[in-house]
Order: sequence, then C-alpha cells, then structure tokens
Amino acid sequence: MTTGESIFTWEGISLPSYWGGNFQSSDGLSAMDLIKANGANTISLVPNFFMSNQYSNEMKLNLNPTTPWMSESDTFAQVRQGIMDAVAKGLNVVVKPHVETDNRVWRALIEPTDPDLWFANYKAMMVEYAKVAQEAGAAMFCIGTEMRSMTDPDKVCPSGRTYTEKWEEIIDAVRAVYSGKLTYAATDDEALAIEFWDKLDYIGVDAYFSMAPDGTYDPTLTQLIDSWIKPPVNWNSQQVYGTTSVVDTWKQLSEKWGKKVIFTEIGYASYDGTNLSPGWLRDTQPVDLEEQQLAYEALFHVMQNYGGQWLDGALLWSYQTTTDPLYVPPTDYTTQGKPADAVIKAGYSSPEHVTGITWNGTAEANRIDGGYHNDTLNGNGGNDALWGGAGNDTLNGGAGNDLLDGATGANTAVFSGVMADYSITKLANGDYQVSDKAARDGTDTLKNIQYIQFSDRQVVVAALPELSIKAKDAIKLEGSHGSWTEFTFTVTRSSTDGSPTARWELSAIDDDDVETTSGTVTFSGNSTTATITVKIKADQIAEGNQTFAITLTDSTNAAIKEKESSATGQVIDDDLIYTPALSELSIGENAAIDAVVGTFSPTNVHGVGITYSIASDDTFKIVNNQLVVARALDFEKAASHNVRVTMTDSLGGVTSETFIISVRDEVDIVRGTARKDKLVGTSGPDKLYGGKGNDHLWGGTGKDTFVFDTSLNSRANKDKIADWNYRDDTIHLENKVFKALKKAGTLKKSFFTIGANAKDANDFVGYNKKTGDLWYDSNGSKAGGQVVFANIGKNKKIAYDSFFII
Repeated sequence: MTTGESIFTWEGISLPSYWGGNFQSSDGLSAMDLIKANGANTISLVPNFFMSNQYSNEMKLNLNPTTPWMSESDTFAQVRQGIMDAVAKGLNVVVKPHVETDNRVWRALIEPTDPDLWFANYKAMMVEYAKVAQEAGAAMFCIGTEMRSMTDPDKVCPSGRTYTEKWEEIIDAVRAVYSGKLTYAATDDEALAIEFWDKLDYIGVDAYFSMAPDGTYDPTLTQLIDSWIKPPVNWNSQQVYGTTSVVDTWKQLSEKWGKKVIFTEIGYASYDGTNLSPGWLRDTQPVDLEEQQLAYEALFHVMQNYGGQWLDGALLWSYQTTTDPLYVPPTDYTTQGKPADAVIKAGYSSPEHVTGITWNGTAEANRIDGGYHNDTLNGNGGNDALWGGAGNDTLNGGAGNDLLDGATGANTAVFSGVMADYSITKLANGDYQVSDKAARDGTDTLKNIQYIQFSDRQVVVAALPELSIKAKDAIKLEGSHGSWTEFTFTVTRSSTDGSPTARWELSAIDDDDVETTSGTVTFSGNSTTATITVKIKADQIAEGNQTFAITLTDSTNAAIKEKESSATGQVIDDDLIYTPALSELSIGENAAIDAVVGTFSPTNVHGVGITYSIASDDTFKIVNNQLVVARALDFEKAASHNVRVTMTDSLGGVTSETFIISVRDEVDIVRGTARKDKLVGTSGPDKLYGGKGNDHLWGGTGKDTFVFDTSLNSRANKDKIADWNYRDDTIHLENKVFKALKKAGTLKKSFFTIGANAKDANDFVGYNKKTGDLWYDSNGSKAGGQVVFANIGKNKKIAYDSFFII
C-alpha cells in the first residue's frame, strides 16, 4: 500500500537531448510520459552547447541550418518548448545545460587560453538558458556540470579575479533573470573543494563512486549498501573519501554549508562491473541487467534510510529520447524496459512505510536522523537532537535535555518514568516541553510528536488538557495598615478529560507580606476553572508599588500553556508620595512671559491624581502640570533659580522637591537711532546696531558683534568701536549696503587689505593702522569710491576673518 508521500522534494529522472528537437520528438514526449508514470515528480532536461576544443574561449550552439535533425544542440526555442511540455505533464523541470567540446574532451578537463573571456562567454550562455527557464516555468536551474578544472578555488584569472569569484558573478547574473532554485552539478572530489555553495540553493553532486572492492563483478546487495554507509573499500573511492563513508561525507558537507544535497546525477549502466566505475559507459563489457538492478536497490535503500535532513532528492541518469539500438547500446544507463525500472518505480511511488532502522546514540551529545520508514531513535546520554523523518517513528532521548522532532508521520516520544513524574508545558510556538521531576530524563523539547509513552500509560498529545492562568483583579490599593488585600487568579483547563493538577508559586514579593506563597490547583467535577486566592498584608512603609507573579508548574495529566503560564498582580503603595520630576531644567533669558520651562511627572499613577504648587521663587508659576515663566529673566542678574515645588496626591500624600532652573545666556541686542548714540553692551554676548549717525559703540566683555547696515557716509555715519577685541569680536557688513561684497559669509581674504588705500581691484575693505579707520571702497584700486564707516583705534589687530557678510 502506498502512502501518498514523497521520499524527497526532487524525485527525478534525467532526459538528455543529444540531437536538436529530440525533446519534441514522439519518443522524447513518450519518455516524459514514462518518467511521470514511474512516479517521478521531476525531470532534468539536458540540452548541449559546444566549445571547439578544450582550449577554446568561445562557445556556441551546434546547429545545422540545412539539415536541422543533424544539429547537436537544441535551439533556445526548442528548450523552451521542452520545458513547457514537461510542465504540462505535471513534472517539475530542472534545466541542466551541458557544455561539450567538438573534439569530445570531458568538460572537467577544459583549459581555456583566456579564462576571463571564457567566463564572460559562459555567463552569457547561462543567462540565455536561464531566461528560457524563467519564461517556461522551470523549477530549478543548474549553472554547470562537472567542470572541475574551472571551479578550482585556487585558480586566478589574469584580471585578478579568482575562479570562485567568477562563478559568483555567474550566479548573480542568472538570479537577475531567473527566480527559481539554483544548483551546480559537481563530481565528488570537485564538490568537496567548491567554495561557492553558499551562493546556491542546493549542493549538487554527481554521485558516481567506485563501490565494491576492485575486481568485484558480481557484488551482493549488502556489499553495495555497505559501500554507501561504511568506509570505502575500493581504492579509487578511498582517494576521495578517505575513511569516511560516502553518506557521512555528504552529510558533513551539507552541515558545513547549511545547504541540502541533491544528487544532480546518479545512475548505473547495465554492464558487468558497473559498480566499479558508475560514471563511465563501457560498451565492451557484457550486458548485466542484474547488477544495474542491485545498484538501484542499494541506492533507494540508502536514500530512504540514510538521507536524513541532508539529502533532498536525486536526478537519476538517465532515460533516453529514443531506445533505438542504433543509437542506444544495450549497456546504456537507461532503465527503460529493464528490471531496474521497476525498482525506480517502487521507490518513487510513495512506498509503504515499513520497519526502519534502530539508531543508538552514545553518552555524548548526538545528532541522529531517521529516514523514510518507521525508525527507532535512542539518544542515550547527552543533550541529543533526534529527527524522525517520514514514517511513524519512536524517539527516546534518554538522559540529558534533548530535542525530539518526529518530522512527519505519527511519532511517539518515550520516557522511562510514570506520567506523574513529569511536568508538561505547551510552548509558545506549539511545541511541548516535558520535564522529569525525578531528574532522570532531563527536560526534553517535543516537536511534531503525536504520542507520549510513559511507563504507565500512553498520552495523545492533541488530547492533553491545557492549563492557563489569568488575574481577575490585577491591580489593587494596598489598604490600611495590618489589613489583608485579596487578589484572585483563575486557572482554566481546555477540556474536562482526566483529573489535571498543577502547582502554583508566588514570586517577586516579600514572603512576610503574603499569607501563602504556593499551593495546588485542582478542578471540581466537570468545572473548567479553578481559583487561586492570594492575600497581601498592608503596611505603612513607603516602599513603592509591588508587582508579584503567580506561576503554574509541575502539572499532571495536562500541559501548561507557556504563553499563559504566569499572571501578575500589583499592589499600589498608598503610603508613597511619588517624587516629582521635571522634563526640562533650563530656559533662555529672553523667554517670554508664560513660556513653558518643562512638564512635571507623574500626573496620575493608577488612578491617584497629582497636583503641583510653587513653594518658593515667584519668578515662575505652575499652570496645570507645567512650570512656566512668570517674570522676566536676566542671565546677568541671576544665572539660576532654586524653585521648590510641592506635590500633593489625592490620597493626601505630600512631598516637595527643589529644582535648579538654569537661565541660558543669550545674545543681547542693542540698537541705536538715527542720531548720535552711545551704545553699551553687557558682560555677555551682544549685538550692537549703531544705525545712522556717528555712534559710540562699547561692546563690553563677551563675544560681541557690531552690525553696519545703513547707508555709508564718512562724515555723518562713522561709528567709533571703543573696545575692539580681535579674538572675541566680529563686524557684520550688510551686502545691500556693501554691494561689492555680494555673497554672504566670511569676507574673502583677497577682499581685505591693511593700509590707507586699496592696492588692487579686489581690495574692498581695509584698515588704516595710522588712523584706526575702517574703510570700504566699492571700486577697489580704481579712483574714487572709498568711504570710512568706522574707527577701531590705531594699531589694532584685525584681519579678513573679523568680517562677516550678511
């Protein structure tokens, strides 16, 4: 009886086209139908393109326009149609173009004279095939096959790019036009060396390896299976795998890169001794259909029982688009019409799950995978990870904290003690956790487990009642000193099956304040709820609000829901008055009346209203819950204010806090009139506008700015800067008045000079050391245009960067 399950995602058979149009021929379409009828869900279509020889840098389609049926390549249109035909038959399609050479040198040995050019041309060819695969709906694309000489990670192109980097460029280019899965089909030794597996979706291995000892022409099924799962006995395979089994080699490679393996090619020709060199067709050897059949039986046995989580499919090599003996020798790989075909059909047609393998771990931490059948996995000691795979599996972690993942099927987790010795929790992600109270089996996580077998009973996981807890009254005032405040929690069970119980424990509060800190939850009759009552004793100590938790533990006959295994309550301390806080502690001295300094908090705590009032310093006032300016501020008179604030809550609690409000020093602006003014700054930064008239400007200490923004006149509008300081002071010139200066910003160095007159055409601003005058000349060194606008005193230090154009 079949199960309706697949062994792997990709259960495929390859179909190469050695002549253009073969995919569309009646035999080619018939081969697709046979592949589907054999239970396969995937077909690997293999078109060919060509290099002239192994040293060539260019590649092409070998098309014969005068005699199309003599073309060795399919056109892209023919490949597209072949994909569409296979998709229409319900098959996943893998497009796997092969590069060949006209002189028939194996592609693993190609050595182009210009690797950079070869990679560029190869990438272009792959992109064209990938476009066709995308258009026609192919599920996977293979970017190359068995090009060992071109994937060597140690090789570098003349451009300085490594061969690995060139393959990564190919992958990026293909992904730009194709959205399906990507792989590369490597020989076994090549697969172990490739360094771009992380860029692909699958590790592709053409898994041809020498199986039985050299000279074994009549191997047994056991020998062939052992060649997969035990250290190699054939000298040829020992060169590649060493003392590691073939299965473990590919499992370890999968784990190294975090990618599953697909056997992008694997198959056996029908000649005597095919097991010794599966990758080569020996036309001169006698036909041996039995050895081919045994090799396939071994393959499916291994894939079903040892594929674990590392193997995700195989693309068997291969069917043919014709079975005409003129083209296909009797020793060929194809299984069409041969006994091995029945093996493939049985393996790809959802075989019945039978008793599988018993896997036993060690005292160390083990990672054990089951397979397609009904397996038994025993972790023994250590923190193990057991994965059942398909079938109805039995998983026993033994001692340690284990992960038991049944994967698919109806799976059973086994524990050594009676059910009452274990607590079960349903985790937030839907998995279960089983903890041994007697500390024998540790704490195990169960995933995809349908049954739990204890020594006294078996439990159906889906039927386990689930326990959860919620607080009925989560927040309460503490109450008067010495009284008890009750908090009620409700425990709910999802069904009335059995007699579930659980422990509850209280945490995060002083035991002296609680009447009872733990207890047992039980349910009455068919009631689905039970109540836990916790009493908290009130005191008169201001200790802040207290939050406590009630947590369910140690369940029996039920699973505790992790998401709802705990509930909290909060005691509001009515002995406490909260310390006020203010969001801002500074304000500028030029702030307007009623400007907001900051906001007080808290404003309301669990229903307790808060009010604020000023206890000192009437420079400020409180409006609602904000501190605002009540009187004008002056940094020079008071750089800070001590403001004492009283906070009162609705329960009668009162507290006070002193806030130091800093007054920020800001620029004082002093403006003159149209007459002769005397302007005096402060001890801080000032900005003085003399205006019209001959003004006397005194900035005072601090960084001062003198602004000249009125019409120029050497006699009627010349100001005296009495305390010019090069280090601190700046002169601003309005470019609407000083029109030659134009652009705002620091005066250009070339625009300034020291002397009585301009020396060149760019000398627009100058300082006469002998007189102390500052002058402006709109004409530069040309005659006329000079006007004196200020005097800073004789022999003062001043430079171009003393001026700023506004």
